[in-house]
Amino acid sequence: MKKLITTIGSYEIYNLLNQLKGGDELKNFLDGKFSVDTNDEFADKYHSIISVKDGQIVATYRYIPNAELNCTNTEKYYNFSDIYHQEIRPRAVELGRSAAKKEDARALFSILKGGLGPLISYNKKYNNMNYLVGQVTLQDDVFDEVSQLLVFSAFWQSFGCNIATPKTPSFSKKDLEKLYFLPYDEGGKLQLESLLSKRGKPKPTLFYFYKDLVRKGIRVGLPTRNDSLKGNEMWFCVSVNDFTEKATQQYLSADFNENAFAF
Repeated sequence: MKKLITTIGSYEIYNLLNQLKGGDELKNFLDGKFSVDTNDEFADKYHSIISVKDGQIVATYRYIPNAELNCTNTEKYYNFSDIYHQEIRPRAVELGRSAAKKEDARALFSILKGGLGPLISYNKKYNNMNYLVGQVTLQDDVFDEVSQLLVFSAFWQSFGCNIATPKTPSFSKKDLEKLYFLPYDEGGKLQLESLLSKRGKPKPTLFYFYKDLVRKGIRVGLPTRNDSLKGNEMWFCVSVNDFTEKATQQYLSADFNENAFAF
């Protein structure tokens, strides 16, 4: 089942009942982006938002309201504190893997603005969902081990917390504190960009995106290994109530089809 959420210029944004409902086109798009078979034990449980341009998928995002599942993908990799289970999990939307065509400059924006924004708006209004949680991946074929360590270090030193503890850490707290980073908003972001640039590595786009959504920063856990996606991941959590005024205006739009989220 596919339902139209909204349109942004030449992009049509749809909500799918689950990843498997996207058929071969969605599977081939995701498999090509991650260079692995992306179907997993959650493929028939997580919903998928897709952005279509000229009849072709250009971006996609997987999600689930946590209350719908006994076990989510993050819980496969992390142990969580009582605070998480009591206060955050019942009011969280968990975000899964995302992908976008690099050659389409607005593909990622279309899925965030036209898909994630309405998703947050709908769940905040009707389901009392106030948190976004998930794992952000740095794949080995894009970020080498040193570059991954730099990204994880910069975010851990500014936003690390004990709410989420990885079952199999890929980098320890000691590893992430060897190289000192300034606080993210006081020069740490520029420090990270400079170090990555010297190594010829791109900016960690989604890491930046989630941090820049909110005023007070995000909460992150120590990194964990994800062999299925051939990379390392960092758990994150942001509160919708902490969104900046700019992020609220840009992403939490009321101009969407509410029926698209009611399966």
